[in-house]
Amino acid sequence: MKTHAGLVLHAAMLAATVAYAKPARPTVPTKSPVHAAPRVAATRPTVLAFSLGDRHAAQSLSEHARNLDILSPAVFSAHADGRLTGHISPELASARGRVQMMPSVVNADFSVEGLSALLNSKSARSRLAQNLVTTAKKLHLRGFVIDFEGLSRSERQRYPAWLSDVHARFRAAGLRLGVAVPAPVGTFREAFDNRAIGRATDLVILMAYDQHSRGSAPGPIAGYNWVERVLADTVEAIPPSKLLLGLPMYHRSWTESSGSRDSTAGSHRQALSLLNELGAELQWDPLSRSPWFRIESLGTESDDALSGAKATNTVWLEDSRSVSEKIELARRFKLAGVAAWRLGQEDPDIWGVFESYRGVTIASAKSAPPRRHRRAPKLAQR
Repeated sequence: MKTHAGLVLHAAMLAATVAYAKPARPTVPTKSPVHAAPRVAATRPTVLAFSLGDRHAAQSLSEHARNLDILSPAVFSAHADGRLTGHISPELASARGRVQMMPSVVNADFSVEGLSALLNSKSARSRLAQNLVTTAKKLHLRGFVIDFEGLSRSERQRYPAWLSDVHARFRAAGLRLGVAVPAPVGTFREAFDNRAIGRATDLVILMAYDQHSRGSAPGPIAGYNWVERVLADTVEAIPPSKLLLGLPMYHRSWTESSGSRDSTAGSHRQALSLLNELGAELQWDPLSRSPWFRIESLGTESDDALSGAKATNTVWLEDSRSVSEKIELARRFKLAGVAAWRLGQEDPDIWGVFESYRGVTIASAKSAPPRRHRRAPKLAQR
């Protein structure tokens, strides 16, 4: 993304947007309407957080583990022959005892061919199922979250059948099985049999994000109206008492110039750093209930500047306000809880939101007044 001195604020904002202001921390409901997931205390919903084990994730975990119920380090890979590889870093492993540990398992290198080979081999499926149980016992885990990506329509039946086998083995070993599924749109709807997956697992995480992604035009990461639609569709197949709503913690930036487009993603902290650097104004889109900003650049060092072309930089992000809106959907649909992707990328204010959602008071704190600003507040060094 271009950040040189020639960047200036785009003059024309969308008519449907309004100047941004964060509300005060939400109050704790006197009576939670949310159904608890199996084996989770009925007095509060579940908050799960995914993690890659980077420095910022480790710091967030050390400070806020008490606000979480489940930690899911995304560190294990399933191979075509049924092998399971990966390890949990000491920084994340140190949280064991304070949170339930349910690491994520992805298909190695997100290989579509490898996943197909795995699910089409009876011996490989059995080997992986046993490796999951053995590893969970060895590392004293609560279970695993399976996140296989690139599933094809031909594996629609094999995948939940394998999950049923894993679930039976987990149940016998006193473990829990979670599965992450994408929003039921496009080819995902054809590849993932959510009804069968829901029957075969203890928890299902709906990855309700990447509404607009790297290959798309700029737009909300997880607009409220879009999340509401995919959530309504999902609960038709999966019981709400098993479902966690996936919440994005990150931003996405699109740079468009001379008919080309590039996109990058990063943390909330990085988005605000860019906002501060450029002196842009954070906007609030009332339809998607998401913050965003846009800038046009005329750089002195780029080919675009020499040709007189302009580059447009559009950033959509998620913060405590937009996440609070989606948590209200989790309440309305009576879900088991929420799942944050990912630890270390979040708006620091999100922890107060999670505290209120869980209905557990961690420390006394006065509610902050609503903030309205043209520039984001400076962030302390982490």
